[in-house]
Amino acid sequence: MTEPELKKKFRGLLDSVLGEFDDDLHLVEQKPTKRILEYDRGSITWQDYIRPKFEKFFHQNHNTIRDLKEFNECIDYAIENYDVISEYHHNRRGLAEILITFIADVFAENNRTLVFTDQEFENVYQKYETDLLAEEFPVRSFIPLHGFSCDDEEIELDSQSRIRRVEKSDIELVTDFESPTGGSIPEDWDSTSTHFLFEFEQVVEKTVNSVGCGDIGFEELDEAKHRIRSIVTALRLAFPGEVGYSTHYDHTPCAWGGSITTRTRTVRPLFYTQSMEPTEPDDLQYLYDMMTSIDFESIEPNLKMSIERFNSSYIRESERVAFADLMIVAEALCSGNDNLSKSALAQRVAILLGDNFEKRQDIFESFSDLYDERSYVWGVAHGGGKTTLGDDSLETARRYVKDLLLLFLDRRTNYDGHGAILKSLEQKIKQNHLEVEFPE
Repeated sequence: MTEPELKKKFRGLLDSVLGEFDDDLHLVEQKPTKRILEYDRGSITWQDYIRPKFEKFFHQNHNTIRDLKEFNECIDYAIENYDVISEYHHNRRGLAEILITFIADVFAENNRTLVFTDQEFENVYQKYETDLLAEEFPVRSFIPLHGFSCDDEEIELDSQSRIRRVEKSDIELVTDFESPTGGSIPEDWDSTSTHFLFEFEQVVEKTVNSVGCGDIGFEELDEAKHRIRSIVTALRLAFPGEVGYSTHYDHTPCAWGGSITTRTRTVRPLFYTQSMEPTEPDDLQYLYDMMTSIDFESIEPNLKMSIERFNSSYIRESERVAFADLMIVAEALCSGNDNLSKSALAQRVAILLGDNFEKRQDIFESFSDLYDERSYVWGVAHGGGKTTLGDDSLETARRYVKDLLLLFLDRRTNYDGHGAILKSLEQKIKQNHLEVEFPE
């Protein structure tokens, strides 16, 4: 079986580069650097720090490399013989960047000696050929989950999404290899609380605009953001404690993306004070499915705002502001467009959440106290001067809001919207006051 012509072109290109820059390549090869990055789950050792040196060398000499006869022949052959390449590399620039990256990868993978075997060449080439000839490329979006711990190694959410334990390869992806100090772990990963991450996989069609960068479009980015918002909301609804996140990463592990394969997207400031450990992963999967099925652009305004305020309560630097967020959510969910008194609002919360008369009476009194505290703490309109919350006020308010959100989200498909649930509730209140059960 003869070797494919494209592979011959790639191999010839490497031989020509080796012949042209033999002395310089050996000079670079003789300067390996070893470095160790300490992480709370162990240490990571890189002995191939020489790779960035190869990349720097090739990019410094890219004009000479591009003038090599074999280099131009390789580009010409690929464009002329493969429609999928000509469609996305009509300007040649994207393919040229990928070829230079390929050369760097072959030499960097075998930096112990510049005389590499056919198998060593094959290991690098096969990945590049697969990516070059494909009409789509994979994108993996992931976020580190701060404060989250679990006995399981992985929680499968669906075929594209999962929560799993952080691995060394994940840390490598977010480490700055070009750092003059030899590399460092980003601050939000360098913590004993960062053991797990959420990841979501997509397959993205190649476009001309993707040439040379492996970036994803707004539609794919929005999908990743939606998944991230869904899992964080589901975690907070399902379990006690807090889970924090601050950065969203997109990774394209393919030649199509050239040398820039991991994009960092800052999400928000990170505040968290408690840990979170799941008790029933099945509940999490159910809630994640529910949240991903919601179209946040068309969801009812009251419900959308309530989810946003609920999540914002976890990242407020001030507990008073977080408490105010939660009380706003409770009022938005239970009052709809009505302007309710403290007593009427507490009554609705009690009927919605209480299983029997005694529990409803307790909730009624407890929520009434929270309402009074909100008026004093958030005293702009009420003339209050209180600057601190009660010891359990924030968590009590959060518990009520969690239960209310779960109730309305779970029943949103059984009624004609959020308002229909409230209307049915109002009719029952008029009939039976606090002794009524919420309609099934």
